[in-house]
Amino acid sequence: MFSFKSKLSSQLKDCLDSNLYIKYRVLINYKNFNKTLLGKISGFKNATLHSVNDYLNIISCTLTKNHIEKLCEYPETICICLDELCFISYSLSNSNHGSSIKNANYLKTNYNLDFSGRGISIGLIDTGVYPHNDLSNPSKIKLFKDLINDYTYPYDDNGHGTFLSGVICGNGLGSKGVYDGIAKGSDICCVKAFDSNGRGFCSDILYAIDYLIQESTSNNIRILCIPCELLCHNTFILSLFDKIFKKAILNNLIPIVSSGSNSYKGGIIGIGLLDSCLTVSGMDTSKGGYKPCDLSSYGPTLSKTQKPTITAACKNISSLSTIKSFIPERNGTKLYPPLLDTPYTTITSTSISCAYICACCSLILEKKPLLKFKDLLNLCQLCCKDVIDSKNIQGYGVLDISSILFNL
Repeated sequence: MFSFKSKLSSQLKDCLDSNLYIKYRVLINYKNFNKTLLGKISGFKNATLHSVNDYLNIISCTLTKNHIEKLCEYPETICICLDELCFISYSLSNSNHGSSIKNANYLKTNYNLDFSGRGISIGLIDTGVYPHNDLSNPSKIKLFKDLINDYTYPYDDNGHGTFLSGVICGNGLGSKGVYDGIAKGSDICCVKAFDSNGRGFCSDILYAIDYLIQESTSNNIRILCIPCELLCHNTFILSLFDKIFKKAILNNLIPIVSSGSNSYKGGIIGIGLLDSCLTVSGMDTSKGGYKPCDLSSYGPTLSKTQKPTITAACKNISSLSTIKSFIPERNGTKLYPPLLDTPYTTITSTSISCAYICACCSLILEKKPLLKFKDLLNLCQLCCKDVIDSKNIQGYGVLDISSILFNL
C-alpha cells in the first residue's frame, strides 16, 4: 500500500481519496516501456489514450480511479500526476484602433535593414490560426496541426493565435501596411493545442513542442513561440518542460515564452522560470514611454538566470482578428473562409511581447543563421536598452533590433 501511494502525486492522491471525479486526465511517467503497459491502458473500458511521448517517458490518458490504482501495481509505472492545464490570457480593448506593433515598440521605418525573416519558420503553439488575407498571397501558414478537434486545415476558434501570427508576419494588406508584422518574410508552423477558451493540457503542449522539433529540419523552424502560462508549481511537469526545451535547443531551436499575466510582485511562475527558455515580460507604451503593465508578470525570482529575460510592448495593440465560428472542413472537404467585416482587433497581453521577440529573432537568424540559444541570450544581455529602473520588470531591457542587425 505504501508503494502504491508513493506513485501518486499528492494532488492526485487527494482527489482519489475524496472521490472528486469519475475520470481523471493524468500523466504517467514510466520506465523500461513495453507494450504491456500501453496494452493495459488500451484495454481499460471507458479509458482514453491521448498521447505517448517516448522521449519524455510519459503517457497522457483519461482514467477512472480503479484504472489508476491498477496501473500503480506495475513496476514500469514510476509516478502518476494530474495532467495540468496551461492558459492563454489576454484582455480585449475597448478601442478598435490600438497601436501597431511597430509603433508600440518605437521601431524606426528602416528597422529591418532589408531583413524580413525570409526562410525562417516560427513554431507557434496556440489556439490555431485563421487563413486571414494578411496571411495570404503567398500563404504564411506553412504547417498546421490540430490537437483539439483533429481538423486538417487551419482555423482559430479563439482568435489569439491569429492575432500573434499577424504580429509576427502579417503583410498588412487590409490596413495598407499600418498593421503589418515585424518579419513579413517568415512563416508560421502552428500547432493548435489550446481550445476555444484558451485552455490546453500540458501533455498536448509537450507533444506540440516535440512535434515541431521533429518538423524543424524540413520546415526550417528555428523559433518556438509558447505564449501561455502554467499557474501551478508542479515540479515533475516543470522538469518535463525543461527537458523538452533543452531538446529543442540541441536541435537549434530557440524557446521563447511569455512571463504571464500575474501583475503582483514576483508573479512569474511555471515555465517562465526555467533557465532553458527566454522569458518576455510586457510593458505599457500606449501613453508614451515605458511603464509596467497591469497584465504582465514580473520578478523578482530565484531563477539562476535573469527573469524576465527581456521586455516589449503589450498594451492596446492591434493585429489580426478571426471568425471564431469558422469550421475549416465538412466531411473531409475543405471549406473556404469568408472575408472578415472587421479584419483587426485590439488586445493587451504579454503574449504579444513574446510574439514580437520571436519575430525579431527571425530577423536576426536570417542574417546570422548559425546563431543558437546561448548566442541569442548573450545578445539580450549586450544589446538591450534600459527603459525602466528595475531588472525585475524589464529584464535586460528592450531589444535594440536596428543596432543588432546593423552591427552583426
